Amino acid sequence: MNKSAVSGLLIASAVLYFGVFRSTSNASLFLDPHALILVGGGTLAATLIAFPFSRLLQLRDMVLMGVLFKKSTPHVRIAIQMLDSSVVLQKSGLAAVNNFENLPHPFMNEAYYFLSQEHMDAFELKNIMVKRSDFFKKRYLQDYKTLNALGKFPPAFGLLGATTGMIAMMTQLSGSPERIGPAMATALVATFWGIGLANLVILPLADYAGRVVQEDQALRMLIIEGVLAIKEKQSPIIIFERLAAQMSPELRTELKDAFKTSQRLKNFSLADGFSEDTQKTLISKVS
Repeated sequence: MNKSAVSGLLIASAVLYFGVFRSTSNASLFLDPHALILVGGGTLAATLIAFPFSRLLQLRDMVLMGVLFKKSTPHVRIAIQMLDSSVVLQKSGLAAVNNFENLPHPFMNEAYYFLSQEHMDAFELKNIMVKRSDFFKKRYLQDYKTLNALGKFPPAFGLLGATTGMIAMMTQLSGSPERIGPAMATALVATFWGIGLANLVILPLADYAGRVVQEDQALRMLIIEGVLAIKEKQSPIIIFERLAAQMSPELRTELKDAFKTSQRLKNFSLADGFSEDTQKTLISKVS
């Protein structure tokens, strides 16, 4: 579960409760049915007009699996797995890639499949993998653009609620004065829910989706860089440097520590087909 997202939702609920509902003696005013119907129903209607059901189902999946139940991004685990597999593949050949199981990212399954194709050179491998990565970039950008579009609907319908409330208030000016207050309250409550829904839920989700695009692309480029290095038969030393160059300084340190404790790399030996100088250089890189 994404602890950060859940914490944010809990804080938003606390803000609404202590900053809004506890600030008035009649909290039921904020549950005015006319205001809720205008904002909630209006937003839903506009959303269904603007986007097909399939797009909304994808958005639902993104919110559930990408926000609430998102797993941590295993940059270091992916890098170590690729370093570890590079030793095996240089000794046993690229066909041995089919024996790898429990890969830490689905994109690695595709990358390793194309890596095992002997007829495919490094240029074609990169071309195909980048195009597949771009597909996911477009897919996640759709989530970002959809949420940004949805963010403009609730405030607009909140304004509509304010307008209808003002109209109702104006029609009652010559009548009973005690009816003016409820009409004005309806107008302000609709505006409140419109602004709150947009700024506490929809727009933060849009910003999150935009960040997911960048993180996902960085992770996929890390995989592409590692696969290309293996395809080019680079030594683990070079692969280590190429993968580390794709990471932040904090992750580089974590990668170095994990590199030291990787069992296969720890037992890196002359039996794997490398010279003694290469072995010493590899060990010194992470010492």
